Amino acid sequence: MISFGIRLARLSEARLLGELAVRSKAVWGYTSEFLDLCRDELSVADADVTAGNVFVLEEADRVVGFHSLEHVADGTVELAHLFLEPDTRCAGRLPERSKRSGAIRARSRHQHARARDQRRRAD
Repeated sequence: MISFGIRLARLSEARLLGELAVRSKAVWGYTSEFLDLCRDELSVADADVTAGNVFVLEEADRVVGFHSLEHVADGTVELAHLFLEPDTRCAGRLPERSKRSGAIRARSRHQHARARDQRRRAD
């Protein structure tokens, strides 16, 4: 059985996570020119990592994805980033179901729990 873990991102990973986001987005056939225009939006800010808003998905000590949360008005928390490495996403081919669904399930559970906890603290 494939096992995924989720942890807080490290400051040293911010640049690497931005690159992961670009690789993940590239799967959808965007041109390199378009991806270059998106780099700032896909980047992960050091401040977000330091604030504890960025979470890494690992499989066997390898970063295979990440997500980040953004705090908006009235204690609302929104999903800001949600990216998987292309080989984990099984892009463009039928997925290895257990691996793909396991990664998505692990991230989804974590995102919901984290957003719920942060919303409670804001109240």
